[in-house]
Amino acid sequence: MTGHRARRLTAALFATSGYLATIPTANWLTTRYPAAPVAPGVLAPAGVYVVGLTLVMRDVSRELAGRTPVAVAMAGGVALSYWTANETVATASAAAYVLSESLDFAAYEWLRNHGFTIALAISNAVGLIADSILFLSLAFGSLHYLPGQVIGKAWMTGAAVVLLLLRRRAHHSGQLRAPGFSGATPKAVGRPMRRDGGGHDGFGDRAGTPTHPQQNETASEAMP
Repeated sequence: MTGHRARRLTAALFATSGYLATIPTANWLTTRYPAAPVAPGVLAPAGVYVVGLTLVMRDVSRELAGRTPVAVAMAGGVALSYWTANETVATASAAAYVLSESLDFAAYEWLRNHGFTIALAISNAVGLIADSILFLSLAFGSLHYLPGQVIGKAWMTGAAVVLLLLRRRAHHSGQLRAPGFSGATPKAVGRPMRRDGGGHDGFGDRAGTPTHPQQNETASEAMP
């Protein structure tokens, strides 16, 4: 196994494990702290702080590990929720995650060729309100916390997207500083860049065919 493949496998295991862990953690927080501030005068179940991260971890895991490991991790997280949270919250969470996963999958797969970060942000927004309505209706029998639920998820998802954008910038900088790169005539550096934008964020490593120097020059000129 090459060093790059080993690093990617490690990242996939870390992301999938993190995704699994956030599900029972969010439900435990919701059970223990039914109301927490997310903005001045706005409350939401405390688990919303972790749920926003859960949505991002799900898409990162899907990108690195694939759909099947993500589905297994979600099932494991939901099962653990019955141990960490009360049954009503765990059941509501399970229903919300299934709905969110279905909506997110449709949007994410459609948008993926426009870049990972764009797909992540928009696909999460698609399911943000729908799964919140379902969860709050089943867990609390009320939509009183809906504004706070949406705001809390948006805060956490936005923060994660910013971190991923910073990661992408660092990834680009590392490629430009790599040995063998010289201004006007760059050599093939690191992984090949995908024309569909997938390689621009550090996750699109699906294409393994080396590119010509001219192709790399074109891709590097297109980078933000």
